[in-house]
Amino acid sequence: MILNEGVKYSRYIFKRAAFLSIVFSPFAAYSLNLGISISIDRFFLLISLGSLFACMLFQNKTQKITLFYVFIIFYLLFVSYLNSSFEFSGLLSYVLALSYFIVTYYYFYEVKSWEKIQTLLSIWTFIFLLFAGWALYNQLILKNLVYSDPLGIEYSDPVHRKTMMLNGRLFLPYASAPFLAFVCGFIFIWNKIRENIYHVNRWESNFISISSIVILFLTQSRGPLYSLVVCLSFYYAMKFIIRREIKFSFLILIVFSLAVCGYVVYSFHEVIFSSRLIPSLESILQSRHADLRLEALEIYSNFSTFNLFLGHGTGYYSLVGNAPYSFMSYLTVLIELGLIGLFLFLIITFLPTLFICFKILRNNNVISINDSGIIALNFYIAFCHIFYEYKTLVPLWILLGLLASISSKGKIIKNVY
Repeated sequence: MILNEGVKYSRYIFKRAAFLSIVFSPFAAYSLNLGISISIDRFFLLISLGSLFACMLFQNKTQKITLFYVFIIFYLLFVSYLNSSFEFSGLLSYVLALSYFIVTYYYFYEVKSWEKIQTLLSIWTFIFLLFAGWALYNQLILKNLVYSDPLGIEYSDPVHRKTMMLNGRLFLPYASAPFLAFVCGFIFIWNKIRENIYHVNRWESNFISISSIVILFLTQSRGPLYSLVVCLSFYYAMKFIIRREIKFSFLILIVFSLAVCGYVVYSFHEVIFSSRLIPSLESILQSRHADLRLEALEIYSNFSTFNLFLGHGTGYYSLVGNAPYSFMSYLTVLIELGLIGLFLFLIITFLPTLFICFKILRNNNVISINDSGIIALNFYIAFCHIFYEYKTLVPLWILLGLLASISSKGKIIKNVY
């Protein structure tokens, strides 16, 4: 009786604390005065983690994914112990990201509701619109190209943020424009897939889609935009293969649109290919990001056999390279955690797709539209890692945990918990 009450109470606390932690995660830069520096999202994260593990203790059982989570944490600690050059803040960033992943996974495993997911993404979109409105108000109305944070935060990297402001890029409430672009791209793709699976409120859906894609463009970030195009193309191609729903008139529209785009590109190629969103090949090869990635490969090639497999510890690239990281998550993880760490990183990155593949093989099923949507979103996350440094970006791990939870349970049902 006591155990049952303990499980019930722990689950109740976990679901409430986890939801609040996820919802408030965009405000991670804003700390609470609780004697120590802690943001409101991390405050609820600690509560949700404690109640989650209390629930597991009461039930005396756990899932394999929890063991995988614990194993990766121990691997991080082991690599850090072996390498005296590791950075403690970098280690905490990995642990924080993985903790958000496991909390989000179990939260949506319990809730099983499209509405809860949509509520979360709608709240995030509203938060981004408020910050975008503040930035545009300063830039367009007050003519302040460099403006203060609306909630009074002191920037941790004022030079970088000033540069983004002077270039007219949106980035708040995150530290960098590509972070905001990544989340908005995910919301846009999710919304389009949701429209194709269920009948939804068109006004609400269109508002969220338009808001997220406009903010994405205003960040002027290339990686999320390229990944969005590739993943939506994959999804609609799979939809055509599975359902053959694309009508002849729609194909004509696609051909016409491509022709118009081709004409625009041909007419304004000098302007378009000198812009930030569509740079020329020459500018890409000469960019700082390309140099850093080549530098990362050179650094890794000089490792001993031991370090090739186990890396040099978190934050090592910042000690030997010309930047804090290589601007490609996979390369940075390879240098910090070695081949074994990269292998574990790839497993957890593609976990939603792996769950779906195992389900199809186990049940001898064919891939469904719902499955192809999850895979498209998973590929979007994986592609973004190629273009920027997202290895410990909290919203990425939240969204990855969401996808892993959906794919592990099969088709998510449409109800409110």
